[in-house]
Amino acid sequence: MISKKARLSRSLPLLLKSQTRTAHHLPLVLSLTKAHSISQQRRFIQHQALQARTASAAADKIVDIKPEFEKYKIQEQPLGQLRPLRVIIFGAGVNGLNMLYTLRKEASGVDCVIFEKNPECGGTWYENRYPGCASDDPSHHYQYTHSLNPSWSSVFAQAGEIAQYLNDFIDKNGLRSSIHCNSSVTSAQWDEEKNKWIIAVKNEAMGIASEEEADVIIDATGIFNDYKWPELNGLQSFKGHLIHTANWPSDFDYRGKNVAVLGNGASGVQIVPAIQPHVKKLVHCIRSKTWIAPPSKAVRYCHQHTIGSTNLFSEEWMKTLASDSDAYKKFLEEIDNMAREERFRTILTNTTSAQSSISLITAYMTSQLSTHPHLIHSLIPTMPVGCRRITSSINYLSSLCSSNVVVETSPIKTITSTGLVIESKSDSNPPTQTGTETETLHEDLDAIICATGFNTSFLPCFPIIGDAGLNLQDAWSEEMGGPRAYMSMMAEGMPNYFRILGPNGPLAHGAVPRLSTHMCIYVLSHITKMRLENYSSIRPLPTAVRDFNEHIQAFMPRTAWAGRGCGGWYRSKMGGNGKEGEERVTALHPGSQTHWEMMLERVRWEDFEYRRAGAGRQENRFAYLGNGFAVGEVSDEGDDGSEGGADNGK
Repeated sequence: MISKKARLSRSLPLLLKSQTRTAHHLPLVLSLTKAHSISQQRRFIQHQALQARTASAAADKIVDIKPEFEKYKIQEQPLGQLRPLRVIIFGAGVNGLNMLYTLRKEASGVDCVIFEKNPECGGTWYENRYPGCASDDPSHHYQYTHSLNPSWSSVFAQAGEIAQYLNDFIDKNGLRSSIHCNSSVTSAQWDEEKNKWIIAVKNEAMGIASEEEADVIIDATGIFNDYKWPELNGLQSFKGHLIHTANWPSDFDYRGKNVAVLGNGASGVQIVPAIQPHVKKLVHCIRSKTWIAPPSKAVRYCHQHTIGSTNLFSEEWMKTLASDSDAYKKFLEEIDNMAREERFRTILTNTTSAQSSISLITAYMTSQLSTHPHLIHSLIPTMPVGCRRITSSINYLSSLCSSNVVVETSPIKTITSTGLVIESKSDSNPPTQTGTETETLHEDLDAIICATGFNTSFLPCFPIIGDAGLNLQDAWSEEMGGPRAYMSMMAEGMPNYFRILGPNGPLAHGAVPRLSTHMCIYVLSHITKMRLENYSSIRPLPTAVRDFNEHIQAFMPRTAWAGRGCGGWYRSKMGGNGKEGEERVTALHPGSQTHWEMMLERVRWEDFEYRRAGAGRQENRFAYLGNGFAVGEVSDEGDDGSEGGADNGK
């Protein structure tokens, strides 16, 4: 019968086995030493005996110690059981609402809420209510792929109609109870001991501050939510109506007034033709040239079903889409294919598509300005198409040629209490020779409308403090070289933090609601992994962030986005070393829409650092395998081998 010590010795290392041979092994040793003297043999035997006693004592000690695996405790739950998490979303716009919907639908057991600063939901479609505000994508393209609306009234849905679509979506899916409006997030800080985010929230209606905790935070505030005033001398001294397009007063009546519109970005291009027929005089101040594109192929395709030359769909076509799902599906596929075909190829420099785009848009702008040829030089750019955001409009350029419009391309010298002072004569009349002296012109105004855009730096509007006190506002500042994200969705040193449409995202690649679903699924994949495998935190590796951004900047010279002299918000103003120097493209993804979608399809789990809650052996990466059963096999009677049943997360 083999002793307990002998059985244990078989599991010890080979060296220990050789040292614990019992006495009946000694003749073999002696047979190998016959040539030795008796005294040598005696010393050898004594040495072997000493080793045996030493090994035996060691074995006695080891027997009293439990094997290492006995310290590890099996988690009494089935494989597939998902732990509960709390998720807080910042912002109830297009992306925040879709994220809430996705988690509600696909992640049972996740407690998810939205904090929204405004009194109502809708994000940019609540804030921007100026005349002419609409989607610049075809309406049927600007909607969630899982919540189709066949009843869009126009090729370009107006802001109010989009806001109504979003509110109908909220109510249809029962989301409103999880949305807290009038609730501004003022800070978010990671607590390493708790493995949670601590979020400070202010109730704007009551002025009450509170503190919330979350396992995961999702920043869906976007970059078009913090509007900015132009930096003009004397702006606040103006005594008339001073308005920003992102804060349009509902009671403002512009009819019959002398009005200035500052800026020719997307908002300016929309508002000018909307108010021009109704104002007495419109002074349009333009700081830089911009490409105004003709209607795209997708838009022209949609116009087949409109009433006359308007953007309104016919009743017959809307009824067809509502009653014939196959016709609607084909219509959507055609629009999507056309949009994808046109967007990215024209951005690549020195390509046939890029050259054709320049010729096409130049011809269109020249045709639209033919009655005012002196405007052609002032308005048509020389920079590559797509270097700045391309704006499409049917009637913007023609409105500039109206008799009640003055186009000013010279700098604004100052704002007075009654209007503005321009440094030289306008471009609305043929140039005259007046010598080298600088002229000034005062425009008397009833209202100044600032279509001057937003803070597009990607910096959070409030402190977000992650690992080791790192504030994302500092890490992404221009002084530090501008924002650097991981696949536009995550940030270095920010555990359990996700950013929807962050730096180097698909902002110029497609309709946001369609893109939003891809981002929501990506975030859901991370949350599911955390819940299934019991991770307390996940963060992108610094090397992964570095490599991704290295690829971006190496690729960008192939595109118009990196063109010199473009300006605009696509690029940071500082170089990568935080000093004045070469600009970096920080707003856009280095590829097409399809390229971006494919990139997000498979999560690169190797690019992340994972941490688990708990200490010691309970950090075992396979603890989630549980008690040997899988979800669906267990019952409430406790036949899974544990004490009582197991919650399967359903």
